Amino acid sequence: MNLLAKAVEVEEVPMFGVDINKEYMIEEELRRNLPSDQRILVDELYKILYMNNKDPETYTVSFWADYFKIPPAVVRNIVNYMAFPIIDQQTKKIQEILFFQDTELAKSA
Repeated sequence: MNLLAKAVEVEEVPMFGVDINKEYMIEEELRRNLPSDQRILVDELYKILYMNNKDPETYTVSFWADYFKIPPAVVRNIVNYMAFPIIDQQTKKIQEILFFQDTELAKSA
């Protein structure tokens, strides 16, 4: 829970590009009947990287596959191509870059 609390308290993710929800009017009919389970929300991606970087042995691909109820291969395909920079707010320099540490894949190799 401490890791989750720290992940939630982090400042808002910087916006690169355009927020499609603010820029375009999307009709409710386009969003209707979408499955609510077996999906990873964009907001969750940062939490996945943050928690995995703090404890890669606990927050593995299998953990996230069980949590989101999706196949491990799908989780691996998503997280292997993600990275998120942590920027110092005063100096505006990158302190750290979060990326998924796949400890399960390293063990099987």
